[in-house]
Amino acid sequence: MLATHSHTFKRHRPEQTILYQLVEHHYPEFLKQLGHQGKSLPHHVEKEFEEFLRCGRLEHGFLRVVCDDCKHEKLVQRDFNFGA
Repeated sequence: MLATHSHTFKRHRPEQTILYQLVEHHYPEFLKQLGHQGKSLPHHVEKEFEEFLRCGRLEHGFLRVVCDDCKHEKLVQRDFNFGA
């Protein structure tokens, strides 16, 4: 007999992690300080920080997926680089 598993989707909430909070809070000031020193991060590094801060955040885009049979709905983060 096979066990029936009920999988419940639980959205990852990166904004609740300490790493996310540290980056979100200190990254803008870090960039400002670099600018005052006449320095900057390489573009690819800035892009990674920006993508990190957008990742998993539904306010940056999401899809509403609906099951045709039971009409259950789920929000899924949109890949903001899709088609780029």
